[in-house]
Amino acid sequence: MLFKLSFKNIGIFAFIWLNIGFALGFTFLIGPVRWAATYSRENNFSDSTESRLVKVVILLFVIVSFIISMLLATGTIKAKAKVTRILIPVICLALGSAALYQLLHPQNLKGLTTQARDTEFKQFTFGSYPTLEELKSFKEEGYTSVISLLHPAVTPFEPVLLKEEEDNCRKAGLTLISVPMLPWVSENKDALDRIRQFAEHPQGKYYVHCYLGKDRVNLVKRLISTYNKSIVVEAPETKGRSLEGISQFERGAITKISQDVYYIPYPTDEEYSGYIIGGGVQQVVSLMDPTDPEQKTRIDEETGFLRTYRIPFENIPLGSTKNKKELDKLKEKISKMPKPLVIHRFFSNTADDLAIIDELKK
Repeated sequence: MLFKLSFKNIGIFAFIWLNIGFALGFTFLIGPVRWAATYSRENNFSDSTESRLVKVVILLFVIVSFIISMLLATGTIKAKAKVTRILIPVICLALGSAALYQLLHPQNLKGLTTQARDTEFKQFTFGSYPTLEELKSFKEEGYTSVISLLHPAVTPFEPVLLKEEEDNCRKAGLTLISVPMLPWVSENKDALDRIRQFAEHPQGKYYVHCYLGKDRVNLVKRLISTYNKSIVVEAPETKGRSLEGISQFERGAITKISQDVYYIPYPTDEEYSGYIIGGGVQQVVSLMDPTDPEQKTRIDEETGFLRTYRIPFENIPLGSTKNKKELDKLKEKISKMPKPLVIHRFFSNTADDLAIIDELKK
């Protein structure tokens, strides 16, 4: 420990770490974290690999911010000059406040966002957090409502932005519809149910946004296009998330059986979101055994998840991977199913999996 432990000294360290952590966290968010995610997507890394890479960057942020804060706190506590003991915490506070200011003014981050109106479909337009001027422009163009995906749990800035948006929509004469979402963190069942209702029965013209107009917006794009066939989605953030350009998921290899037919392991939640939902897969076939309690649980979860997105799902358990008659029936069924299509068990590299792959390729 670089300084003597006491309530006062710990308080000084906590104050400095809070502000330095916030300022450095903002810098990492728009810098290294974003670079890591972009690099992963450009190189077709799996979502689990991307997640691990981002977690390494976050761990690095925690370590770096702790070390810097510890050194600054030590300098403050041991400084002989009063001006130094005051100046260091004041500078830290200024840096933390500047980071908060930037997060509360997303228009300053336009270079990191999509355009205000990224993609326009029939009755739905998607983008990033809108300014009052943009909302007034939407009103003039016939928009009736704004669907905000901001979540109160994303503190401290999204609750403030949501309150600001309520006031701005009132001034612009638009109805604000709050549908809070936390992508990849929770199932967002309530939010997805509400979005589905808007997609099936749109009553007006909607502007849909999250903070930067990226992950949450792209998830909603896919859901709306699924439930409203008059909409064709071309979501730039999901380009490159194709199974064609990746060879491995967390639980095993990905094998191309034929054109738009892939044998994969059971995807993680992140892989499901990025490559199955986000990648445009039109059919999922599970070879898992419903008589096994653990596999039955996974089958039920998968059924419910895919039902939300109206992606056809069929469970075709194989009694034996050596039963040629069963494998022939599987091939016949697959040939008539919509493509792109994925087939999976839990792993994809076992002897049984390799036998199935060999037979399916014949």
